[in-house]
Amino acid sequence: MRYIRYIKTEVIAAFKQIQGLLMIILTPFFLTLFLAFSMRGIYAQPKLSVDVPLYIENNDQGEYGDKIVQLFQQLSEEKQILLTSNPEEAKVSASIPEGFTKAIQSGSQDSPIVIRRLGRASNIVFAVYKELFATITTQLLEVNQVARKIEATPAATISKEQVATLLASLQQEIASQAFQTEQVEAEAQLTSAQHFSITGISLLLIMLMEALWRSKVQKELGGYRKRMEILPYSVSEKERLDLATHVIFNTFLILLYILAWKLVDATTFGNNWMGLLLFALFYSLFTGVVATIVGTLITEKNHQMISTLVNLLLIFSSGILPLDKISPVFGFLSGNLVQRFIYAPFVDLMNGASVGDMLPSAAPIICILSFVFVLRIKRKEAQQ
Repeated sequence: MRYIRYIKTEVIAAFKQIQGLLMIILTPFFLTLFLAFSMRGIYAQPKLSVDVPLYIENNDQGEYGDKIVQLFQQLSEEKQILLTSNPEEAKVSASIPEGFTKAIQSGSQDSPIVIRRLGRASNIVFAVYKELFATITTQLLEVNQVARKIEATPAATISKEQVATLLASLQQEIASQAFQTEQVEAEAQLTSAQHFSITGISLLLIMLMEALWRSKVQKELGGYRKRMEILPYSVSEKERLDLATHVIFNTFLILLYILAWKLVDATTFGNNWMGLLLFALFYSLFTGVVATIVGTLITEKNHQMISTLVNLLLIFSSGILPLDKISPVFGFLSGNLVQRFIYAPFVDLMNGASVGDMLPSAAPIICILSFVFVLRIKRKEAQQ
């Protein structure tokens, strides 16, 4: 019970410093929000659909012309392309010539589909439509060529009806697979808001560590530290209770930062709140142990210098300034140790990875942190 009272007192005392609390959360939040807005063009995701109006003029009297039109109507219904029945609205037109089916069945390309640019359509969009029609035509030619060879083989045991059935099946497969889009979930696919919201975690963690460093060396807090020293707790108890207090406090702040970003953009951080809670606990533990150890190595004189060096290192390595996106000269910064430790796990969690998949990587870190923390306690007890 006395442990709970100690932690409660410490947490309440920390929350009474409302100004510092707001600064710790709002500084990384507004900084990354500004960066996400100003650099959104760098992280713009390519469109997975073609929204330039296409008009198809079908002059073919055979079945292939109708099937191509039906295929494009299906793609338009699935919002993969934009098909229009009004030639005045179209920016790209395709004309299926008379005799297209007969030409395909005979294995020739004497009657090709003609594609024209009618309005302002980008070269990329025009190339997509051209490639789509070329792919369909090529596959139809290949299927018919196979069918003709089967029919022309004297020893063939397949009937014409079976050939027709096979041909229809292959044509249906072509129609269903002629135009596909694939959503790739990778770091390069992150939006600007998703990227910078995650990089802000790094800044938040360093601010939390700096707050703990200051509490260890600032003269104005000397009286408070002396009062805590006379409490009836052993060195081991006080160290563990202090760490528990920092973990609780830091976890709350990390979750509050994540919630602030979720209110601005619901796509950030994903929706695995249990995973986010475990992440917040893990990084709070890491921050508390590292800050406690470093806090014993710095003084009030060198505190500012160390903080400046750490912040500079973080800015260049965490992705807060995406130098590797701005210039290939800084490509070596991509995927560095800091990003793999803080940035990549949040990306994986957002893309559907489970916390259980990451335990093999996190377990050794937790063991090392525990070992170092115990060693520090033993050393402090020996000094007293």
